[in-house]
Amino acid sequence: MNSFLPMPSSFKPIKKALDKECRTYAKNNPKSNINTKCELNTAVLPVYLPPRQVKDPPKQAQGQCFRPHCDQVHDSEGNFDGDKNCQLENTIVCSLAFGPTRTMKFDLVRYPTKAERKRGIDKPINMGYTNELEFPNGAMMMLIPEDEVPKVREVCKEYKTFWRHSVDAQKEMTTGIVFRVSCHIKEVYTSTGMLALSPEELAEDRRKSKKNYEVRDEYMNSPRKEMMDKVIMKAWEKLKEKYLAKYV
Repeated sequence: MNSFLPMPSSFKPIKKALDKECRTYAKNNPKSNINTKCELNTAVLPVYLPPRQVKDPPKQAQGQCFRPHCDQVHDSEGNFDGDKNCQLENTIVCSLAFGPTRTMKFDLVRYPTKAERKRGIDKPINMGYTNELEFPNGAMMMLIPEDEVPKVREVCKEYKTFWRHSVDAQKEMTTGIVFRVSCHIKEVYTSTGMLALSPEELAEDRRKSKKNYEVRDEYMNSPRKEMMDKVIMKAWEKLKEKYLAKYV
């Protein structure tokens, strides 16, 4: 969920204001160990689509959602996993919501113990603590890195736990802008957003990704792609007219 494209100039005033909010939070919460030396440098636009009826075969499609996850990955002892993160350690994620009110769910989980892994349990275990926060049109959300670090917490002193967040498919299309500090900035072709690889890297990438390219090309030339484009554009026009008119 990290963008490798240069941040649009229109985003930069927002980014500047959010950088200030991050510094203010860190100043007011010195124990949080927030890294404010690096400014927000990437922005992405997640899209949440509502479930829709599929005619053939008749069923309801799931819609576009984000399953439970952490933006920053740590091991079971709470150590930052540099191989699995492209976001800089101890940096805040800031998000602006656009569209109908979006509900974000936070679940307290823990990694399975060695004994549980031997029994085949390999996914995080839900501890039964859940928070739900609503973000209406124009709201800002800050994701604090400390919440995603496995550690002993007041609500559960038996295990090291951490919070994962998720967003279910909404009744209407909703979107936003998510800013973060990425440590993996790459050169790309601005016309396509594709990585500018060396000839050697390109050959290796094509060798490993041949199947992915085949799947992508099949989708890009399918009636389903054309249908999805129409669904997204219709939802986008509705969102723009109803929620973004006052901003443009």
